[in-house]
Amino acid sequence: MKDVVLRYLGDKLSGAYPASYLVSLVLVAAAVMFISVVALHAFIPSPQPLFDVLIHAVAIALTYTVTIALAVAALMFLKPASIQVWQIWLVSVVIYGAGFWLSQFVDAMTSQVKYQLHPDLDPDDGLFHFLRLIPIWFVMTFLLLGQLQRRELSEELIRLNEINIHLAKKPTMAAASSLVEIQSGKKVLTLDANRINCISVDDHYCSIYVDEEGGQVRHDVAQSLTEVEKLMPPQFIRVHRSHIVNLERANSVWREDRNLRLRVGDQGLEVPVSRNRSNTVLQHLDTTPGNALRKLGAE
Repeated sequence: MKDVVLRYLGDKLSGAYPASYLVSLVLVAAAVMFISVVALHAFIPSPQPLFDVLIHAVAIALTYTVTIALAVAALMFLKPASIQVWQIWLVSVVIYGAGFWLSQFVDAMTSQVKYQLHPDLDPDDGLFHFLRLIPIWFVMTFLLLGQLQRRELSEELIRLNEINIHLAKKPTMAAASSLVEIQSGKKVLTLDANRINCISVDDHYCSIYVDEEGGQVRHDVAQSLTEVEKLMPPQFIRVHRSHIVNLERANSVWREDRNLRLRVGDQGLEVPVSRNRSNTVLQHLDTTPGNALRKLGAE
């Protein structure tokens, strides 16, 4: 359970949303808060007349909306490359606290008139009603966050589909040899970089997977992954702390559970992509020379 919660809180969102979409989320938050306050007044006996209940609901909805709008404006101004889920929860609880104190300020400003009209009202009634909204805050934040995550997932699926279409149309022309020499003990291993699919770390050795005439061959060298990575051409990208992939050999990419996976080489070798490298890998798949050629051919 702990691992599930940590993975959830560690998830990343792009942070790049249209202003109209963010405004719509703020309006939804205001509507949910207003309806929640009215519902609480309906289920919990209160001496306030309906008009005062509606005014109270509007006041709390506005105070909460002002604080969430300020947070959204800050995000739009900062334009972060990505936002983690735990950061959204942290901002949300700060917003809730700020909305609480703002509502207290509004109550203090209007209390003299309000309690002259209704002397039987409890001075702490507004405070208690706002505190009762904590479960509503939790559910609303969870739902709004879920909406953002669904949008992210939908956009990512579209992006993956477009990338896979381009990868499926990849030209089969043979690239010129690009030889690399890798020292392994007293031996020197010479390989064509264009035929290398993946390089993976295995204990103190690196395993290099190469497509040859007889199929995929594995070569083990006594070097670290970082040392071997420095010898490779630019199309070799670290997709995981234990794996480097030749993106020009990529055949497809897909999401499995919460992570991406790549299929590379003639034999369809599967390689995991770590979550913190997913966006970088997709950006490279969009801009690798082979993919650029495919896009030019499609235009």
